[in-house]
Amino acid sequence: MKPNHVPAAGEAMPKTDDPFLETITAYREAKIAFEAAPDEASTEEIVAATYGPLQDALYNWQGGAHSRKGAIEALKLMTEEDVFQDTMGDAMQRVALEYLENLDAQDARIASRALMRELSEVLSGYDDGGCAVHILPMEGERYQRFVRFLPRPDEGDAEMAIDRVERLAAELSDALSQWAGGSYQAMVQPSNLAGHSVFFVKAGAWTGRAKQ
Repeated sequence: MKPNHVPAAGEAMPKTDDPFLETITAYREAKIAFEAAPDEASTEEIVAATYGPLQDALYNWQGGAHSRKGAIEALKLMTEEDVFQDTMGDAMQRVALEYLENLDAQDARIASRALMRELSEVLSGYDDGGCAVHILPMEGERYQRFVRFLPRPDEGDAEMAIDRVERLAAELSDALSQWAGGSYQAMVQPSNLAGHSVFFVKAGAWTGRAKQ
């Protein structure tokens, strides 16, 4: 049997984002079906037809739970069936611990996604949804963000001049931070006044050599 393979038993499992939680829920339902079986039925056959395959899947489970509820259910099963000293207890403990050990990394990702969704909803109500925001990682106490005005559907142009200025300024700022140790600033002149002229100003002490 493949790791984490869950054989079908009885009714279909309720679908969640946590395969382990689905399996443990189905296991409990199968145990109820086993208890309701006729007394004259073969115990081995009833086990194989109800909770047996699911128990094997839990015994051999690889990886952690995918949700807080899944980790809680693993600990509950340990106490419900008094399985602290057997293979099931070891497996359930591992499932719960792997979820908890990965929780910090999950929290950062979940928080980022939640904040991006919240910001997206706020932007939809600002300037009739005509702006986009680029946010860079915080450096010390300072955070950087660039606001770009989105083209309107009825304006025809795929990108307005102000959109290009915002976009290219953000790209130039990022490129400057990666060149010569971030020690140069750039001043760009309009092409109708000075051609395609760019003036570089040294922003701090630097003893290296400029490289293209």
